[in-house]
Amino acid sequence: MYYNSLDEQYKCPVGAVKLGEKIEFFIESPDTLEAYLVIKRDDMPYVSIPMQKAEKNGKFGFKTEFVPNEAMLYFYHFQINEPRETRIIQKNYDIDYQLTVYEDFTVPKWYKNAIIYQIFPDRFYNPFKTPIAYKPNSFIYATWKDKPMNIINEKKELVRQDFYGGNLYGVIEKLDYLKLLGIDVIYFNPIFESNSNHKYNTKDYHKIDSMLGDEETFKKLIAEAKKRDIEIILDGVFNHTGDDSEYFISAKKDKSSPYYSWYYFKEYPNVYESWWGFNTLPKVNCMDESYQNFIMGEGNSVLNHWTSLGVKGWRLDVVDELDGSFVEKFKANMRKVDGESVLIGEVWEDASNKTAYSQRKKYFMGHQLDSVMGYPFKENVQNFLNGNINGYQIAENFKTLWENYPREAFYANMNLISTHDTPRCINVLNFDKINFKSAVTVQMTFAGVPHIYYADEVGETGQMCPDNRRGFPWGEENEEILNFYKQLISLRKNNNILVDGEIEFFYLNDDVFSYKRYFKDDPEKVVYVMIMRKNTLLSLELKPMTVFEYFSGETIKCGYGTLNHNFDKGCYIVSTYPLN
Repeated sequence: MYYNSLDEQYKCPVGAVKLGEKIEFFIESPDTLEAYLVIKRDDMPYVSIPMQKAEKNGKFGFKTEFVPNEAMLYFYHFQINEPRETRIIQKNYDIDYQLTVYEDFTVPKWYKNAIIYQIFPDRFYNPFKTPIAYKPNSFIYATWKDKPMNIINEKKELVRQDFYGGNLYGVIEKLDYLKLLGIDVIYFNPIFESNSNHKYNTKDYHKIDSMLGDEETFKKLIAEAKKRDIEIILDGVFNHTGDDSEYFISAKKDKSSPYYSWYYFKEYPNVYESWWGFNTLPKVNCMDESYQNFIMGEGNSVLNHWTSLGVKGWRLDVVDELDGSFVEKFKANMRKVDGESVLIGEVWEDASNKTAYSQRKKYFMGHQLDSVMGYPFKENVQNFLNGNINGYQIAENFKTLWENYPREAFYANMNLISTHDTPRCINVLNFDKINFKSAVTVQMTFAGVPHIYYADEVGETGQMCPDNRRGFPWGEENEEILNFYKQLISLRKNNNILVDGEIEFFYLNDDVFSYKRYFKDDPEKVVYVMIMRKNTLLSLELKPMTVFEYFSGETIKCGYGTLNHNFDKGCYIVSTYPLN
């Protein structure tokens, strides 16, 4: 018995399928009496579909067809009835195969072609050397080189907010740096009025935080960024507000307040539902009609106000805590304002089958998210390089993601290796510079959208929060790492096969992660990427005019035949044609 969901001979088409698309299944089982496709919609019982005996390319077994009638997840296995027993073919012991069915959607091409740069505004740059405004009950670091810290009391409560003084003026001044690096999109951590440095406790959704600038500064930033073909994406924190927001203060004072229905009061006015129990972050009822109108309705809603100024997309914070209908409505209204805008979600797992708060999420069914933050990408790459999984396991993990995600979603995935919520990649990799370069190489040659967390490109280090939010080390950049980033970004931008090409994973040995990029209509052009976590002897069959290139200062040109090579630990690119 044999079935391979990633082989068109057994399942056609492979991967996620569009609603209404016919799927052909074939299993090898030549000595079987009968076979069934056992399949169910996510919310329904299994149904058994008889399969017919068939022969395909010299192999004997059973086949059937299936046409899904709703955009959602399906799960399936095969039941084989033999004379003395019944056997089951599943993906992995007792785990069914997943079939993602979606309504066709398109992610704007400008986004899929982009390099994203994430900026934590307070920590990026301050051209004035002193803050442009001050917050009460806070402190300013004496120098930009100071390491961030939390000041907490005996109850482990944060009692002082700390700031470096970075602002939007500083971002404007460094736009040429970002352009030279090769950046196409700036994704900002929250920039709306708030009493914190991270600003996830919003005080006023319609106002730029006073320590960062004002609306005129933001307009200038957008204008200057567009001159350099750089788009802006904002962080939308709509699951909760700050407890010092005008909305929550008004709701606590008076039940007749227009904001009262936004919040979940348990014992009015001092006991209320909050995000993960933090009283400073009162949770919002995102299904409240007045709240939805405020965030994304007609007129001067939050969405309309900022998108109309030129904001090109939004990242939804803790999107799994927002109801799916809220996300759908936000996406629809966003596209009304700008048909080429993008919506990204903070999702830490496989976003195709995410379940949260008893609700199966439908992020990729065609009406919600364009992209998600690629935490599984980060975990796979770092776990492989640290020796926690082997070359076979990382390939299988990525095959599963590729199979579960619609192609548009996979090619729009925000491929990250560091964020404001995780330790810096170089720390996770135990300050191994070669492994760090390997991680960056995967980012820049993989299907999806590369994401750079500010200062990763200059070798900045940092453990978990708040250490991962240090000030950008201007004047002390690691030029070797910076030049490596520029080289890889240039390689990606000058070779479209690394952006739009198909991707296929293959196993060489346990210490190698390998995949290839190619175009179906041009089979002679192939780019292979190999990541070695230790010195490895490999034998490769190469075509004529192969250029063997790796990023440690050496290029080997090969003719036809087998290349037996002792690869040093590091990142390698093998191309069947000269790369630009």
